[in-house]
Amino acid sequence: MPHKMPNFVIAIVCMCLFMPSFALAKPEERMIGNAWYALEFYMSNQCSMDRFIKLKNDHTSALNSSETVKRIWVSKLIVYLRECIYGGYPQGMTLEDAQSVLALSGLFWRGDFEKTESVLRQELTTQNLVVPEVLISGIPKIETLEQACPTVSLLNSETIHALRPSEQSFNNCFVHAAVKAADYYNYSQGSFTQPTSIVATTVGVGRDRTGDLAALGNGNPSTVINYLSSNGGCKVNIFDQIGEKKLNLVDRFIPRTRNENSTSFLPGLDLIIQQNFCRTEKNRFDGLRTRAIFELVNGVTDADLREKVREAFNKSLPQPLIVGFCAEAFTIESGSRPFGCADHAALIVGQRFDPQLNKCTYQILNSYGSSAKNYLPIYTFEPEYGAVWIPSDVLSVSLKGLWQVNR
Repeated sequence: MPHKMPNFVIAIVCMCLFMPSFALAKPEERMIGNAWYALEFYMSNQCSMDRFIKLKNDHTSALNSSETVKRIWVSKLIVYLRECIYGGYPQGMTLEDAQSVLALSGLFWRGDFEKTESVLRQELTTQNLVVPEVLISGIPKIETLEQACPTVSLLNSETIHALRPSEQSFNNCFVHAAVKAADYYNYSQGSFTQPTSIVATTVGVGRDRTGDLAALGNGNPSTVINYLSSNGGCKVNIFDQIGEKKLNLVDRFIPRTRNENSTSFLPGLDLIIQQNFCRTEKNRFDGLRTRAIFELVNGVTDADLREKVREAFNKSLPQPLIVGFCAEAFTIESGSRPFGCADHAALIVGQRFDPQLNKCTYQILNSYGSSAKNYLPIYTFEPEYGAVWIPSDVLSVSLKGLWQVNR
């Protein structure tokens, strides 16, 4: 709830001394909602609800109107702020509330920050209102979707050795994603030499499970990172080169380990791989861990997902994001969570605005190989990387978890 302050001008000056600028503090949709709530609170208490409702309705109409109509709305906003906040009333508006309310003007000139500031300054001058400079300079920026989705891609001819194409065979997508994320982390730190074996890691992580190769499917990326951190990672071997399915070839040569439930040969398979294909020094991932950004969720808002991905890619050494989601996301265009929702994991390795879809899209490094048959034709597929670009709103409704590796 907006705070009550003794005087509007004094409130702003005091807040300026102790609070930072709120220019990009919240997702846009939430900020706009808070702005209307704050305006309703102050206007309904000090003026009337009718005036607030009319101002809000006029704003909606002005969005698609002429420049003159938009400027008239800004003028009305300043008048109402003066009459409902300044003029003889004991309540004041906090700096954050005032900045958010004024930012509603930015919806008229989305992406043109200088234009918004200029119009507000002109109107304040016309109405002889003097306010602290930070009130205008700290107004949250109302961006275009294109501005909010700057182009980033971690995939290129150099990083492809760490973020390599792959094709899963045992529903072990979570291992594919986690191993590539770990390898890329070492790459970003200058300690990457050879890729880590996805096959050896899959068997190592699942060696204590009961059953045959089918038991290697399904798991949590954090388990994989913890395994690599504790045991290191075997480097790529023949099974990575000829395909995971070839593990069936060694089935008959491995003695079964019986237990009360079923028969398992996974411990024996792990032993053979370790003794015969992990003879060179292992890749080290000491201290590597996962940080959950979203975990065990049933979808998130598109705005929240875009904010977290942008924040992750905006770092000096950006890392891929391990994402858990519904596999059906590759075959839907938008809308609600898919009716069927098979667990899947992959990596977000890039983002860009797609002008044809008019959406922010993510570059998903998948583990389905080099065929485009698993994706909608409208989604850009890059067979050389095994990556596909899908819209952020499709991923957000399908989201189950989002993780990043770090130390």
